[in-house]
Amino acid sequence: MNFFRNIRSILAALLLSCSSAWAAPHIGFLMPSGAQQGTTVDIIIGGQGFWQCREAFISGKGITVESVEFVPGLPNVSGSQSRYIHQVLRSYHAKKPNNIVKPENTEGWRKHAYYDKLYDLTDCQRDILYRFLLVPRNSLQASPAISGRAIVRLKIAADAPPGEREFRLIARDGSLSNPLKFFVGTVPEVREDFFPYPPAAKGTPEFPVPSTLNGQITPGETDSFKFKAAKGDVITFQLLGRYFNPFIGDGVPGHFQAMLEVFNDRNKCIAMADDYFFDPDPVLTFTAPEDGVYTLKIRDALYRGREDFVYRVNVFRGEYTPPMPAVPTVYKDLPLLEANKLDKGAITSYPVILRDCISTPAGNRYTLQLKKNEEVVLEVFARRLGLAPDTVLQVFNSQGKQLTFNDDTPRLKAGKVLHNTADSQLIFQAPADDTYTIAVADTAQACGKEYNYYLRIDRKRARFNVYSVPSSLALSGSSANIITLVAERFDQFDGDIRIRVKKPANIKIIGSDRIPAGCERTQLTITAAFDKKRPIYELELEAFTDQYSTRVIPGNEAMQAFAYTHINSAETFPVRVIRNDRAMQWVKNPYLIELAGNQTVTLQAQLISGGFPANVDLKLEPVELPDWIKLEKNPRSTGRTKQIKQKKRSFVSAPTLEITLKGTPEAQGKSANILFKVSWVEVSKPDKNGKVRRYTRQVLMPALYFTGR
Repeated sequence: MNFFRNIRSILAALLLSCSSAWAAPHIGFLMPSGAQQGTTVDIIIGGQGFWQCREAFISGKGITVESVEFVPGLPNVSGSQSRYIHQVLRSYHAKKPNNIVKPENTEGWRKHAYYDKLYDLTDCQRDILYRFLLVPRNSLQASPAISGRAIVRLKIAADAPPGEREFRLIARDGSLSNPLKFFVGTVPEVREDFFPYPPAAKGTPEFPVPSTLNGQITPGETDSFKFKAAKGDVITFQLLGRYFNPFIGDGVPGHFQAMLEVFNDRNKCIAMADDYFFDPDPVLTFTAPEDGVYTLKIRDALYRGREDFVYRVNVFRGEYTPPMPAVPTVYKDLPLLEANKLDKGAITSYPVILRDCISTPAGNRYTLQLKKNEEVVLEVFARRLGLAPDTVLQVFNSQGKQLTFNDDTPRLKAGKVLHNTADSQLIFQAPADDTYTIAVADTAQACGKEYNYYLRIDRKRARFNVYSVPSSLALSGSSANIITLVAERFDQFDGDIRIRVKKPANIKIIGSDRIPAGCERTQLTITAAFDKKRPIYELELEAFTDQYSTRVIPGNEAMQAFAYTHINSAETFPVRVIRNDRAMQWVKNPYLIELAGNQTVTLQAQLISGGFPANVDLKLEPVELPDWIKLEKNPRSTGRTKQIKQKKRSFVSAPTLEITLKGTPEAQGKSANILFKVSWVEVSKPDKNGKVRRYTRQVLMPALYFTGR
């Protein structure tokens, strides 16, 4: 029941948050997904909702968006139009002048800009056209979520800082798409060949070492690249594929499972990799057995293919040594200790975070003296940080008896690691004064220099992460706008978490400013002043209690293989105020309301800016109520606007609306944020056929915090 109640709440919030005239665009892939400093690159973008996009936004400095082209859907052609198009294309590839005469009778020919300039298309435009004309379409394989196309030209400055960026499209109404990763590189970039026109075949580009390779795997496709190597050369190929799109909702498995293979000049496979430990993105370190020209082949392990199976391969000399990630930010204030500095594994004091490596199948052991009833938190950080171990955690007393153990720990599905529950955690209470042994090992008894981890030994702390979804907002100025927050709580902390805006100054939280105790997901309301220039603001929120504060992480929810929903975190939180709108306010601002069992409260709502049409019936009602609050009848929850004239001036007055709520006996210990709306019905003028249409309109009230405590 809780699952379906959460779904209803989410859907209700989504309906209220659709303040713009169009749905925000959605990006499914960028091809290529990066470019070298000092170059200009055209990127093909797949997704949906692009017809309204004329702008783009990319984080960081040194990249200029030179153009954004929406590609309208290509219509099917047949008969004389199809013959004419292919005659022109054959002439183009034969490098002949455009002297193909168009038939006089073009009745029924389909219109598209690409059909009118077949000799003047860019490489990206031609790639889109050829794939449409020449690749058979299978409706069972097609994904509407990536069927739209746009082309964006980016100019990368020579001094653009290298590394990862976030790219978004901007709709005509000002709303921003989800972000996808885009890289600025420092080495030469090699792109797979554009789609060829028959009888030409796709080529095998040659690349230097070091370099970066870019491509995408379409159904049944294998991409090939050539490189030269001398005997004994050690070359590493690190592929990023799933990294760009970790959770694909309509594909099984829900990600690109890439495979790297190296072939010699006799077409024999001499090296391959299809993952890197638990990570589906493979890393292949290849040692050349002889001088020669080799071929690197890239494909899906199951020979699947989709346009969003985009990859980027970093090629460099030497072996791959992954960096040791830092201690999680949420515990960065704890002292860090290298385990090799312990005397026979004895932990003399805590709190502390140990850094260690599983070097034997038996794992590692530490000793810790505890008093009777002393409580200690033992938590491993490995898989969540991209490290290899899948740990098991055990505690033994001084007689060697196992007192407790843990393998996996349930966690919020956030981050790109699918198995983020693999890190072990225990909250252990000592049954007696004793010296206890803490054992950490891999569940499969795996070990080696790559099996690094952190072990937190600590007391319970009121710590948490908070995510805001989605990672961008299009706001209506002056009025209340929904912002959805998801809390990840640690060490059994279940208290209230408050939220505040750190920047910019013109965006404010109105109404409730807290995530209720024990709540994982809630909605608050924010507002901002409208600027006709509609600038993009970088919103930064902070979640805090009296003991702790942390940055709210922007993110986007994605479904994995028709099943679980995950939060993909983002680096930036762009916000745009797209228009000005009417605003309602609560009288006396009662944002925190105590409502114990059988108590009642009456709330009043009034218009503070903007206006309503004349002579419409307004209704104040909750979006959804929890089970422990009931709606009481109140005749003043509805009212009619009036047209008033005073001194040759007319205006519309809006009534003050009231709503009455009552707590139930089950309210004790409960708390929740509740959204309310004012709705009305507008009737259009009759059309030429005399038909009128009815439109339901609504405006959101600031969220209220109710508690039965």
